[in-house]
Amino acid sequence: MCDFAGNPQGKHHWFEEFINRKDIDVYLQRYSIFDNPFLPKEYVRQLCIEYEGTIYYDRYILGNACNAEGIIYRLFADNTNEFLADKVNEQLVIVTIGIDYGAGSSNTKFIATGITYGFQQVYVLDEMDITEVYDTEQLYALFVEFYKKVYDRYGMCQYAFCDYGALGNVITLGLIKECARQRLPVKVEDCTKGKIKDRIFLSSSLMAQKRLKIIRKNARIISAFQEAMWNPKVQDERLDDGTTDIDSLDAFEYSINSFYEQLIRSKRWI
Repeated sequence: MCDFAGNPQGKHHWFEEFINRKDIDVYLQRYSIFDNPFLPKEYVRQLCIEYEGTIYYDRYILGNACNAEGIIYRLFADNTNEFLADKVNEQLVIVTIGIDYGAGSSNTKFIATGITYGFQQVYVLDEMDITEVYDTEQLYALFVEFYKKVYDRYGMCQYAFCDYGALGNVITLGLIKECARQRLPVKVEDCTKGKIKDRIFLSSSLMAQKRLKIIRKNARIISAFQEAMWNPKVQDERLDDGTTDIDSLDAFEYSINSFYEQLIRSKRWI
C-alpha cells in the first residue's frame, strides 16, 4: 500500500499512466487550488493571474493532467497589442543584449532588453536579425553597430549574454576582445541557459502579470511569441523544426535568464 501526492503534468506522464492502469486498485482524488480552505483568497487570485492563459493554469490551478499543445503564448497571441509600446515609459536600470549564434539554416539574433527598478518590468527594446554573414569579423562589426545604437538610445548597456556550445565559446572570446579594443562598457559572457521549460515559464509569468512590453517596431520577436508552438511529439518541449522563429526567442531568453530568480520573486501584484 502506498500514498502519493503531487502536481499533475501531461496525460502521458509515467505516473498518470500508472494510476490509470486497470490491473491495480487505485483510489484517486483530484483537487483544484480552490479546494484548499487555508490559502488566502488574495493569494489564490494572484496565482490565477500569474498562470492565466498558460498550460500551468490548467495544471497548477485546476489540478488537471493535460498535454502542452498548440500555441505556447496564447495570452500574447490573442492580445498582442496589450503588450506593445511605442516607447519606454519607466526608468531602466539594466540593459542587456542576448545573442543567439546562427548555425546551419538559422540566423544570428541580437535582442536588446531593458529591466526597470526592482526587476518589475521587462522591455524588449531592439532587435537585429543577421543573415548571410559567415565571417566573425563581420559579426563583431554588426554587434558593435547594434550595441552603439542601443547605448546611444538608452544611455547604458551593461551586459551581453551569449549562446555557447560548438563554436559559440570561440566566437564569444573574439567578441570580448573586440569590445575591449573598441572600449565598449559592456561585460560579455556566456548566457545562463537553464531549462527551456523554465524559460517559457518566466516569459509566460511576465506576460500574465503584465510585466512584459515590446517596443512596437520589433516585428520579429513579436511574431516569434505569436507563433511559438509546443512540440506535438515530445511532452513539454518547444517545437524547433524551422517553421517558427525559435532563434529570436532564445536570444530574448538569454538576455534576461541570468536574472531569473530576481524576476520571478519580483511579482507585481495586480
